[in-house]
Amino acid sequence: MNYLQCPDLSENKIVSFYANINNENFKFLFKWNDYCNCCFLSIFDNNGEPVNTGNALCNKTIIKNDNRVLPDFIFIHQDELGLEPTAETIKDYVIAYTAE
Repeated sequence: MNYLQCPDLSENKIVSFYANINNENFKFLFKWNDYCNCCFLSIFDNNGEPVNTGNALCNKTIIKNDNRVLPDFIFIHQDELGLEPTAETIKDYVIAYTAE
């Protein structure tokens, strides 16, 4: 199992980073929405084209992807707690996946 650490959104409500998955670079964009008290994840390919956008991140969410491009992800607390994330605690969550 592989893991991507989620960013700290307590100061900056929009954070992105690049990750190499199956020898391809992808941009992961996290946006905290204060109105709904939730984080949304969008994923873009190396050319900036959207691959999967608008995923609300609730604990144990399965993010389905086109498996020809990306594996499916699961958003979980790193200590497997049953808590929902906040802007201050989302850094305690990971995106888990199995790579080829």
